[in-house]
Amino acid sequence: MMKNLKTFIVYYSRTGNTKVVAELIQEKIGEDRSCTN
Repeated sequence: MMKNLKTFIVYYSRTGNTKVVAELIQEKIGEDRSCTN
């Protein structure tokens, strides 16, 4: 039985590199909501 799981991506980025990675993860897992920093 599959559970309805939700994903919450949290990151901290001073230079923007981590933001780029978080957004790539968001695209790959198919989340349609914004990342939160």
